Amino acid sequence: MRSCGAVRALLACVALVSLAATGRAQGVSPPRRYAVIQLYNGTNVVDLIGDGRRGQVVVSRRTGEGGYDTALFQVREYADPRDTTSAVEWQLIPFFGPDERVAGEDLVRTTESGGCRTTDIRLVRPAARQPVQVIVARRAIGASLTEPTGVRFVVYELRKNDEVTPGTPHFLFQRARELRSSGKHCDVNEAFARELNLGRSGLGGREPAMSAPPS
Repeated sequence: MRSCGAVRALLACVALVSLAATGRAQGVSPPRRYAVIQLYNGTNVVDLIGDGRRGQVVVSRRTGEGGYDTALFQVREYADPRDTTSAVEWQLIPFFGPDERVAGEDLVRTTESGGCRTTDIRLVRPAARQPVQVIVARRAIGASLTEPTGVRFVVYELRKNDEVTPGTPHFLFQRARELRSSGKHCDVNEAFARELNLGRSGLGGREPAMSAPPS
């Protein structure tokens, strides 16, 4: 994995990984390389569309008992020509698909149980200059909070509503497919690493501190 620089302007650290040899999840496609985009707590500047357009992912933490992290995806678009207040506007990119917990939702959030993260995500880019994808991993709660269970990986593809379908936003994450883990896990980040080779770093970590300037 490529070492991440400590340059503040680069809020999203990218590392190339292979979703192949060590990937064991059922339904994984043939070997290919993905760019995993690490999302830190705060505003992460990311080219979500893959065409150089500015996008961002805002990651926030809800503290206290039952705390969790959330990720809000946004892209900057030219505003309606009739809008005289701004030349551009930020648009939310919601999630759509046949999932009772994700149906037109504006954000995704993690869940934890018994010290294990039971829901988390990975933001990946399948190829250069291509739109990103979001992979949401979830596991069910077993007989106990820490009992390992199977994990579902749901892949959402970023799509543009070119046909301007009524009620559908300009950009959206559409559920594309689902993978299932071959093993059982307590923490879905362990499943991400062992099943898909997408690392153990989940949503909402702290950005590496900037190194002190040379004296």
